[in-house]
Order: sequence, then structure tokens, then C-alpha cells
Amino acid sequence: RRVHGQLRSETLDDVRSRWTECSGIEEAERIWCEQYAASETQCVHRWQRGNCKRLRRCDVGLRRRMFTVLTGAVLSLWPAVERGIGGGSRLRVIRLCTDQGRRIVGVLIPSTKVDRLIAQLTANNLTQPDLDEPNQTPDTEPIVLD
Repeated sequence: RRVHGQLRSETLDDVRSRWTECSGIEEAERIWCEQYAASETQCVHRWQRGNCKRLRRCDVGLRRRMFTVLTGAVLSLWPAVERGIGGGSRLRVIRLCTDQGRRIVGVLIPSTKVDRLIAQLTANNLTQPDLDEPNQTPDTEPIVLD
């Protein structure tokens, strides 16, 4: 168990004081199914304690996580992206392939910086895609990666 970032050994009494034993396989299965279903949308803090300090931005323990990836011709936007992200954040270039076979290369935007980046790009009128090709359309639906 981690306490303040440090690993700590636990005694059996410590474990027993925090957890209760299941009465049988049916109860264990029911609790597991409840937690599995909850982990779709709730962080582990909300499941264990009933609340989370980070509200909707916490993704600890989620089965599915949403990532925001800035794609396309981002080099021309780079100064605005840096202002939107702010200092102290390291940007990662990632490459991924969706379940639909679509390959994407882009910059992974930290979830805590998404709103600020959108505000910065909107303030500079940089949020509209350049639709030069007739069949080109902006992505409007998030791509979910399992």
C-alpha cells in the first residue's frame, strides 16, 4: 500500500480493519459486477469513498479513459498551443490506431489543460479546420480507445 508516495507493508490486522470478508461467491460476484459497471464512468475514489476532489476530471481506476489529441497541421499553431497549455507541462507526441483502423499522430493534451487550450485557440480564431478538400470534415465524435 502507498502512503504519501511511499510503499508500506501491511499486517493482516490492517487489512481486516479496512475490508470485510464476503459471505460467499455470490456476494463477491455481485460486488465485482457492481464495481466493474461503475468503473466505466466513476473513478476509484468515488467508488470507495463516495466522492472525489477532482470531480469529473479524475480517471484513476477507470476502465475507459478519454484522451484529447491535437492533430493536423499543429506546427503553425504551436505558439498558441504553448500559451494554452501553459508552463510546466510537457507535451507528448503520440501515434495510435483506432478500432476502426484509422491512424492518428498528434499531441497528447493533458486533461487538466483542455479547457484552457480551447479558450486560447478560440481567442485566436484557430479552432475552425481548414476545409480545402470537398469531402474533408472535422471530427465531431470522440474516438474511444479500449
